[in-house]
Amino acid sequence: MRKQQIYQRCATSISIFVLATIMILVCSGCKEDTPTESKPRVKEKDKTQAEVALSIQRQINKAESGDTIHIDSGIYTETLDIRKDLKLVGKSKEDVIFRPAKTTGRYVIYVFNGAEVSVEGITINCKPEESQGAIENGIAVNKGTIHLSNCEMSGARHNGLYLIESKATVINSVFESNSNCGIHVRRGTITVQNCMFRRNVNAGIYCHEEDLDANSDKINRYEISGSLFEKNKQGMNIKGLYAGKVSQCQIRDNESLGILINSLSGRNDIVENVIGQSEQGIWYKTEGKEREEKGVIQNNFCRQTNTGIFIRGDKTVADIIENNCSGNDEYGIAVGDKAQVRVLNNTCNDNRKQGIYLYSQSDDIAAEENECCSNKLNGIYIAGGTVKAVKNI
Repeated sequence: MRKQQIYQRCATSISIFVLATIMILVCSGCKEDTPTESKPRVKEKDKTQAEVALSIQRQINKAESGDTIHIDSGIYTETLDIRKDLKLVGKSKEDVIFRPAKTTGRYVIYVFNGAEVSVEGITINCKPEESQGAIENGIAVNKGTIHLSNCEMSGARHNGLYLIESKATVINSVFESNSNCGIHVRRGTITVQNCMFRRNVNAGIYCHEEDLDANSDKINRYEISGSLFEKNKQGMNIKGLYAGKVSQCQIRDNESLGILINSLSGRNDIVENVIGQSEQGIWYKTEGKEREEKGVIQNNFCRQTNTGIFIRGDKTVADIIENNCSGNDEYGIAVGDKAQVRVLNNTCNDNRKQGIYLYSQSDDIAAEENECCSNKLNGIYIAGGTVKAVKNI
């Protein structure tokens, strides 16, 4: 009886052992059938910079036209080619930084093939880390459209943003320490709002269209407002077949010119800007074959320049109204060549030569109700043309 009980216990133990072994093998077999569940997921932050960077271009390649690509925080060493309509949205320009891996190249981001692209919340530093070289342009757009907001472009060998026959809207962005221009537009339309342009070697903004003559029907447009231009060689230079408006900008401590308008066509208005500490405040000229629409230069404050407002050009037609051009090294307002102007209700005091200097040879000049006091030489000095001077102080 005792031996039978021992045999039964041993049999039970063996059965339990065999059953446990079978269960282990079955579970092991299940894991082998689903290997992905047993592998740990690699987080984005654990990838190398190269892996993360390559994933951005890969997402661009896979995206459908109209898609939005979100970019996480990080430093990306990559150039991006975009030929379809997309939105690139970074976490913030402080957290998403593109920096080239090498010192040669024409761009960090290239938009082409008629694409319309939005870029938001990134910084492009065109200088590779610990290197004296730099990429030519932060973003280049060739026959496309770009909407740029809350971004920063710095350190380019040429331009922060370069447009060729393209359109751009730029809002709340910074362009600093680029070796040519913050924004360079070679044919195209540009709208700039609430941006900062600082320490760019040539100009904050340079727009030019010089390949066509003044008879062309094509006029490029610009609208620049609410922006700061500081410590550039020129604040902005608008040249050729351009028409538009500059308003409510702070333009100070630029080496050469605050605002230069050298237009071949169209109306150009300069309104409610504060300009100071530059060689020239506003330099304005029209070179078209016929007199163009009358431009308006109004409610600007120009101080501590050589000449606050300087009007040139045989075809220039402009109203100069209600500006304060006081405390300049030579003239408050100067008008030359054969420019046809009305100088109305301006304040031009305490300039080191004349308050208003009129040497245009035009037979249609008016100077009315201007205040020109305490200038070192003359309040108003007329050196040519036919001038109607009324009620000036």
